[in-house]
Amino acid sequence: MEKEKIIRGISYALLIFFVLSFLTLLTKEIPFADNFFKSLEVKSFDFRENILANIYGQKRTDNSKLALIVIDDDSMEKLTERYGSWPWNRSSYADIIRYLVKDQADTIFLDFMFLGFHQGNEQKDWDFINEVSKNKNIYIALNFDFRKSEENSELPLELAANLDNKSLSIDFKDFTFTNVRSIIPELMKAASNIVFINYQRDNDGISRRAPSFFVYKEKYYPYAALKIVQDYMLRNNIIGSEKFTITSDNYLVMGSKKTKLDREGYLVLNWHNKSNVEEIPFWKVIEGKVEKGYFKDKIVAIGASAVSLADTKSTPLERYLPGVKIHTTYMNNLLNSNAIKPVDFKFNLLITFVFIFTTSILLFKINSNLFNAISVILLIILYVLFSTWILAKYNLWIDLAYPIFLILSTYTVVYVVKFIRKSQDFEKTYKLATTDGLTELYNHRYFQEQMIANIDTAKRYKNNFSLIIIDIDFFKKFNDKFGHQSGDAVLKQVAGILKKSVRASDIVARYGGEEMAIILTNTNLEDAQITANKICKAVANKPFKLVGGIECKVTISLGVATYPMHGEKPQDLIEIADKGLYNAKENGRNQVGKIPYVEPKQNEENSLEE
Repeated sequence: MEKEKIIRGISYALLIFFVLSFLTLLTKEIPFADNFFKSLEVKSFDFRENILANIYGQKRTDNSKLALIVIDDDSMEKLTERYGSWPWNRSSYADIIRYLVKDQADTIFLDFMFLGFHQGNEQKDWDFINEVSKNKNIYIALNFDFRKSEENSELPLELAANLDNKSLSIDFKDFTFTNVRSIIPELMKAASNIVFINYQRDNDGISRRAPSFFVYKEKYYPYAALKIVQDYMLRNNIIGSEKFTITSDNYLVMGSKKTKLDREGYLVLNWHNKSNVEEIPFWKVIEGKVEKGYFKDKIVAIGASAVSLADTKSTPLERYLPGVKIHTTYMNNLLNSNAIKPVDFKFNLLITFVFIFTTSILLFKINSNLFNAISVILLIILYVLFSTWILAKYNLWIDLAYPIFLILSTYTVVYVVKFIRKSQDFEKTYKLATTDGLTELYNHRYFQEQMIANIDTAKRYKNNFSLIIIDIDFFKKFNDKFGHQSGDAVLKQVAGILKKSVRASDIVARYGGEEMAIILTNTNLEDAQITANKICKAVANKPFKLVGGIECKVTISLGVATYPMHGEKPQDLIEIADKGLYNAKENGRNQVGKIPYVEPKQNEENSLEE
């Protein structure tokens, strides 16, 4: 009897193994399912990168081959008198080039697009162009795009790469462009080196990978960082040929250097094991605050890090990373041969089959549900640790999400429906607890919580935020005339206008009845009033559709208050906004009400300074 039980258990285990193995292969052929698991997999990669960054973060050292100069907020402020407000006149770039040439930098890469002459500063533009023409180690950036034109820009033949693509999967379809975004023609002629800086994030907006080559007019052009590193290695006799080769198994070969590309032709960047590249503020270089010889023989990348310049990327480790650091990370990965190597599909498939079979046997061999659960959890933990160790030791990225999913599927197939229903119930409960059922805006309770949260945040970071309270004019009379169903329709449509008129980070709530409220994060009074006036006009100009196909016009009155100018408590801000709303009503409605005067609070530090 016991023998039959064991045989039956093994039979069931084998049946599950073959069924799930078949489903695994089938899933890979279904684009939707395949994309779903790919999205889970990249999140698991981020998870492992963060673990390793926390472990190895303190052991990182400066990379002696790379340097980074950034235009940060301090530089924009300190150099305004010298170069004007942003965008600076281009004598700034001429100055930095002269300094770096004098300091014997090996390579100077400008991560900016110089699209045209600055009116009134043409002489300074020419100063910059002349410096570029005198130095053969300067790299100027270009962008490809998808515009269609009868006369697409021609590129010099020497910019094309000598690439032999033997890959069975990489066709660079996603990197085939139809046009080049032009820069100053005189600069184009003066520059000895033109590189291409197009960058594509993953579907979730995170930067994990970077391109290798672009295709334009049936020619290959290397990504900026790849070209710069190749030239650096040629000058320093690390490699002896300009030829690139992509092997059948997706290795990019430059001389003795081999770097693994993924199936689409991307280089997967190593974030956890990259050497630090210190960010040197632009102003320090210009004012001679950097040690002489610091840039000697280095590749120097120059780019923007100021958030206001909007050149930031999200990576597995950082939410706001200066775009130029993508280039330096790429360069570092190539120079140190430590880019991430995605494991081949067949190897991942083998691992998946092993785990399906192991889990199936394990679950049928152990009778206790508790021990089954513990065994599965331990198996998953061991696999996570193993995949993280492989990533740390050999820079190998093996799949984590799909094998874990199949381990859990083997154990929890009976509970999947319950799990989904529980998840849906939780989301539904949360939505019911925080949103208004009619307008789908946040409800009053959530609004009050967010007021407190925004005050805490603003107090901590010494920021502003603003509150707008809105009331639909003559709404009771409207309901009496057109009925409550039409009133509900108006509330929904006004709510829709409010949501479209503000940022995703702002909070739009139904305050009560026909009153609504908006919390504008990190917004001063002037900007809040501009937003309020824009909303007021948007509502007044929109024809509202009522029950029965009737259309009518609706107006709103608004009041504004700003933290901490009008108070440091929710009730204080609401009171001021309410008074502004009352003033709007008293002065004819359909307007933003005048804010009553509030005696400013004395600041003890400011009083002493005065």
